[in-house]
Amino acid sequence: MYRKALGFMLLFLCVFANHTNAQLRSHQIGRLWVTRFQVGSIPNYAPLQNQMTFPGADFFLHSQKTMQYIGHWIGVRNWTNKFGQFKPTYVSEGGYANFEASEILAPVRNRKLVRERLPLVDVNEQREQRILDNRSSSSRRSSLASDEQITTTWRTDVGIEVTRESYAFANPRHGDYIISEYVFQNTGNVDASAEIELPDQDLEAVYFGFWRVFVPSGDIGHEQMGGEYDEWCHYYGNQPGDSLRGFWYVYDGDNQRKAFDDIGDPSEVNGEFLASHYVGFGVLHADTDYQSEFDDRTQPSTVNYWSDSQVHSHTKGDPDATLYADLTSSVQSTGSDDGQS
Repeated sequence: MYRKALGFMLLFLCVFANHTNAQLRSHQIGRLWVTRFQVGSIPNYAPLQNQMTFPGADFFLHSQKTMQYIGHWIGVRNWTNKFGQFKPTYVSEGGYANFEASEILAPVRNRKLVRERLPLVDVNEQREQRILDNRSSSSRRSSLASDEQITTTWRTDVGIEVTRESYAFANPRHGDYIISEYVFQNTGNVDASAEIELPDQDLEAVYFGFWRVFVPSGDIGHEQMGGEYDEWCHYYGNQPGDSLRGFWYVYDGDNQRKAFDDIGDPSEVNGEFLASHYVGFGVLHADTDYQSEFDDRTQPSTVNYWSDSQVHSHTKGDPDATLYADLTSSVQSTGSDDGQS
């Protein structure tokens, strides 16, 4: 038996980046800038990065991030690993903690194509510094359907190879979103080598989980507003009668501990909104099965939100059965959730 499903989870966390060099590719052509790592999660070296930076305009410091973590889970049932160990349930975790990704996910390629190269810009005889978007990091292809395309392929320890194609646009009307397409292939290859460690495996009850950790405006207003972590998230659609597929969006909410409504973290000095961003993630299409590209409207099967104190993880000592239950719960969150942990 083979079953696929999408599990989508949100939580709110904070980390500090360690600025080191890496083979990264970044979308930096519209207003929304996003870095694609060599694997699906943020690896433990946590380099300088664009994590849904908006509005993109800072080629050097990459400030105004609205997402802190990204990750992917793949859950399987009744599976035997390359060492011959049987697992009633197993989750290949590339979750929200940085160090999980490098241990489990094997990079294969990370390539960027552009329709046209961006011009070089000199101001007062000083060349604009583009750390993540220099000319050597991309190849020109005039036939692209988008203005930029990044192809990232990595392998997981369950033998599923993941290929993500992401598309960004220069058109001002389409510059504030990124489209990502995922292809999951059961190759049996669990690492970066050509050897097939798990040939002819028949995977059962497979679930794919997508982690997004949103921090609107990078919590830029928290220091001035008393250190509150008060993100609010809403899930809209995917219910009977809704034409919308289903969409999470997150904003800085009212911490309810102030004498005034502090949605957006208004400055107590001049009233300026210090956390004005809304950031979201949604599913556009899910194939019915591997032989059909018809849209399966029952997906995502699980849509849920956890705060930091509630989220499960291998790094917290939670067993695979617990993580697999998170993916397969069939919970369909609706309405609003308070992001305070």
